[in-house]
Amino acid sequence: MNWTPVLDADQLRENTPKVIRHEGRAIVLFQRGSELFAYDQKCPHQGYPLSLGQVDGECRLTCFWHQWKFDLRTGRNIWSGDHLPIYPTRIEHGKVYLDFTPKDKTLLQKELLADLDEAMNDRDFERLARILVKWQEAKLDSREPLRWAIISRQDRFEYGMTHAYAAAEAWWSFSEEPDLAPADRITAQCEALDIIAFDTLRQPRFPFKSEPAPYDLDSLKLALANEHEANALGQIDAALQAGITVTELLAHLVEVALSHYASFGHALIYLLKIECLVSMLGPAVTRPLLANWVRHWVYATKEDRIPDFQSYGPLVAQLKQQGFGSNPEVPRPPQFPSIKATLAATVELAQNHTPKALWQSLLGQAAEQLLCFDARYILANANPVQDNVTWLDFTHALTFAEAVYHFGQKDPQIWSAGLLQLACFIGRNRPYLTSRAQPQAMTESQIRQKILDHGFEPPIFPAHYIKTFRAIRHLQTLAEPAQVVLDEALWCFLQASFPVKKGARAVLQAIQLLGKGEKQK
Repeated sequence: MNWTPVLDADQLRENTPKVIRHEGRAIVLFQRGSELFAYDQKCPHQGYPLSLGQVDGECRLTCFWHQWKFDLRTGRNIWSGDHLPIYPTRIEHGKVYLDFTPKDKTLLQKELLADLDEAMNDRDFERLARILVKWQEAKLDSREPLRWAIISRQDRFEYGMTHAYAAAEAWWSFSEEPDLAPADRITAQCEALDIIAFDTLRQPRFPFKSEPAPYDLDSLKLALANEHEANALGQIDAALQAGITVTELLAHLVEVALSHYASFGHALIYLLKIECLVSMLGPAVTRPLLANWVRHWVYATKEDRIPDFQSYGPLVAQLKQQGFGSNPEVPRPPQFPSIKATLAATVELAQNHTPKALWQSLLGQAAEQLLCFDARYILANANPVQDNVTWLDFTHALTFAEAVYHFGQKDPQIWSAGLLQLACFIGRNRPYLTSRAQPQAMTESQIRQKILDHGFEPPIFPAHYIKTFRAIRHLQTLAEPAQVVLDEALWCFLQASFPVKKGARAVLQAIQLLGKGEKQK
């Protein structure tokens, strides 16, 4: 105990708050009968002076600014919200003593994680910020809030992995850049937790079922092909128990992810993010992340089953048989109006060029396409549903290109499928182009400010800001010829407008779907 004299006892008046100061902190003393309470003067919500509050007969303090109520005996918030810091008191030899002993770090971390759970259940961004400030001041493990969030909310994604974990990795990695200001660091971490909170808000638990089964690669592929979540997860559990590394498992799952043009490339992008998160946070997050990826795959759309993309599978087989050439020069990218023609042209270019050269060509074209996106498609209400195209259709090509390169360097066998899926993006986006934009150049400081102070709701839009920014900065280290166009693409994306709701479009498309072709007056 660290008892410190703070006041002569004869200065106390019953039922009358007395404000004292200790090492720069204002503290309220409040005496009622034989009980003496000491608590922070600042309301933990927004700082209103609690000496102006009211204490009822049950020793509950009300802050009149927002009607928050606290139990003075425990400091607990009667409702959901931050709790009130209190201090043990005693009166001895005519002096008031307070105990300022810092809380044990293990206990403090447990309390802050409980607070974090409440804040995420309410999706209270301001409370998240206050918790992370306290976390930083206490010098606790800086990565534990994200580790805890991934583990504690792992079974609240009904359809498996979403942008939440992927964006959280990008936000948290960004927060650890050495030249980031402390406030910016906490902002990025709040964004990481906020998107997880958003995607799990008011969701019940959807428990993962795991059927015991020995791990076998062909059996795992079959279970995933048959969308059998429990069997696939049982095999992954067996693999982890047998000591098979995450790297080995991910290599096998990459094959699965590229067996279809699935969820517009997200299946592969998410595997890269899983690898990054496990590297950052350790093995405790391995199973939660892999389980969510399995569930994502089970529910994922398989676009190569629709007519536009049906040539993907046969052309992958053709390219694997044909192989790649040896020319390292970056070829001119294919310029064809259809997805099928773009894929065929990519296979033809592969006869002479190396995988990396072809990858750089497709990457450069993806960046150019973002600069040429006709944003009128976002604003239009009369589009058919298949033309509901946004900036994110173009940024996904860049984040997917990053994943293709990463896994292609580890296993050259995946280049064929990876490059043809990248070509799927190029072919799919081509009809939605117009003249090239001329974005205003941005400094790195301006880019960071735009990302951190984005002003968007919901968090899916800033999630793509940070993911695209991080991917582009990495891609620029891999593809020097594309550095300039990638910068321009990033500037264009950050300067674009995002209508966050298109109610009129949704209604018109519903009428088109259900109106049996009747003309609308």
